[in-house]
Amino acid sequence: MNNNDGYTLSELLITLSISALLTSAVIPAYAHLQREVISTSDKSKLIEAISLARTTAISQGRVITSCLSDNGQQCSRYGHKFIMVFIDGDDNKMASTSELIYRMAFSDTEASITLSVSGGRHYIRHKPDGTVKEFGNIQYCPAHLQAEYATQLIINYGGRLRLAADSNHNGIPENKQGVDIRC
Repeated sequence: MNNNDGYTLSELLITLSISALLTSAVIPAYAHLQREVISTSDKSKLIEAISLARTTAISQGRVITSCLSDNGQQCSRYGHKFIMVFIDGDDNKMASTSELIYRMAFSDTEASITLSVSGGRHYIRHKPDGTVKEFGNIQYCPAHLQAEYATQLIINYGGRLRLAADSNHNGIPENKQGVDIRC
């Protein structure tokens, strides 16, 4: 009586080959998915913050400031860690605990996020009627610098924002001049 409880060497090699092929197909797809999730999350935080600033300015009848920050308190033109919305009662462009309405950390803390608004300022102020004192854009480029994950939020004088579109359908959004965003 011959008892065969194991696998042959050829069966094991075939199984390992199939596993290797499947793994090599899944890992790049997973990396793409992970990059997409992180950049989408950070873009959503930017949109949420600017929308909240406008809505709060209208509902409270006050000037509301929003800005990027690296330390979670002081505004910065090139903040990589936080987006903040606050009532700047003392006009120092810093969010004290009593003034802070919203502060959210970005998932990609190495992303390049640039605020480019009128007057060269490093903050946006929404007035009580919803319009802004500073208008312009916020450009988001992920740390891995792949432009297909980048975006630009364009804030008009009315305080409303829109996302840069990909009108030429090449996978990279264009800035307001119609040029592909570069990271």
